[in-house]
Amino acid sequence: MSTISISTIPFSSTSLSSSPPSSDDEKSQTSQTSLSSHLSISPPTTPRPSSPSNPYSKILIYGHRGSLYDECENTLPSYLACSTHGSDGVELDVFRLKCGTLVCYHGTGTDEEPGRMGESHGVNGGISWYTWDEVDRMEVKESWDEGVCGVGKLKGAKVPRLRDALELCKRVGMGVKVELKEDGIEEDVVEMIESLSMSSVCSISSFKHSRLLKCKSLSPSIKTGALFSSPLPPDFVSQAEKVKADEVHLRYDTCTTDKVREAKNAGFGVMAWFRGPLSMLCDSEGWDDAGNEDEDMYRIVMGTGVDTVCVNRP
Repeated sequence: MSTISISTIPFSSTSLSSSPPSSDDEKSQTSQTSLSSHLSISPPTTPRPSSPSNPYSKILIYGHRGSLYDECENTLPSYLACSTHGSDGVELDVFRLKCGTLVCYHGTGTDEEPGRMGESHGVNGGISWYTWDEVDRMEVKESWDEGVCGVGKLKGAKVPRLRDALELCKRVGMGVKVELKEDGIEEDVVEMIESLSMSSVCSISSFKHSRLLKCKSLSPSIKTGALFSSPLPPDFVSQAEKVKADEVHLRYDTCTTDKVREAKNAGFGVMAWFRGPLSMLCDSEGWDDAGNEDEDMYRIVMGTGVDTVCVNRP
């Protein structure tokens, strides 16, 4: 993993809750606590990643929506930046447009209405309302709060097609975690991955686990990851087993050593995913032994025994 550079981004915090946030819409706590203690591990005293005795060398590093501090999230330049950093892969989010084109985009909104474009592009509705010709003409707002890469990189940023993103990752040798953001796209996504001969380097994930079961029914060999937020349900392992998932993807602050061990004992790969950049900035105010996705934070989470980390600073 390359040396982590710490970016400063503008942020104004309001009143904060007394416990770690359970969703990206919540703020973090004002009173500080130890992330190491929270995850039930000893404070990190292990060598930094540059050490020849690096204990993290087998942990895979995936860029969350690419490398979003370098380039606009979920764009081809953001994915390419992950390769430049030496990342093992990227995580990206997928919607289907009104015309049928699969694209990579996150946006805001609820589970019922995800992919809202107001904050990022200043247009009404969700991305699925539009055709590819319409989306391809849209420009990211330079005032977008989540655009932590800076105005210069937001200008001209384009929503990419999934096929273009997969072909790029295949060309540079990176794996891909494909998060399904809506129902009904499972067959098209599986078909595309298989048509590009990328089944061995791609996995499909979703918070809605029924989508994973559908993917498995379409292609039993396709890898899937059951996504969980916070609080982590006590039966998360059995939930993942019911949909025949290969991996469990746990929010970083729920990756206690006990939970990671439980998942691994059941035969699952474990990925720790980090929240969006503004939510992570809020979270970092509550940890007394880690900063905003700095090396200390990464060493603590990687020390829980996870196989993969999905980070904003790959």
